[in-house]
Amino acid sequence: MIITIVIFISLSTIVFAQSFRDKVIISPDISYVWNFQTGFEELYRFVKFTKPMKIEYSLELGERRIGEMEVLIDKNRTDYITFAENLYEREINIIEIELNSTAGFDILEILKSVNLNKTDVINRLQTQIKVLGDISVKVSEPLKTSIINAAKRSSKIVGMLG
Repeated sequence: MIITIVIFISLSTIVFAQSFRDKVIISPDISYVWNFQTGFEELYRFVKFTKPMKIEYSLELGERRIGEMEVLIDKNRTDYITFAENLYEREINIIEIELNSTAGFDILEILKSVNLNKTDVINRLQTQIKVLGDISVKVSEPLKTSIINAAKRSSKIVGMLG
């Protein structure tokens, strides 16, 4: 009995380790409340003054958007995934812009200023890419193509850092 419980807990950890469902506050299928939430996220971003703070926040919001996509698939509400996917693309754009505008600055020093290191950022993006891949097989075209393209853009950022 105890061995069965330990095995179940171990398998649960493995199965749920590659998910961002726990980052979801409100699912996009509750659109009026979700729009309110995303509006506050943008307001909060406005007070993030430094590049590393914006990068960290965009990583966090990207994980939340992926979690929302996962929750929508669980609810069989794939018609709303486009909203979360579009905002995920926006987070990738912001990270890319912030990294590209660091010319003349040491990116490692910038990341360290918010207790991030390059490896952490790369690992978080690689996890996002893997989960996006898992999501892409559960949706139909043209959403599948959009999600795959988002994963490719995330891979490009990994390449910039690597």
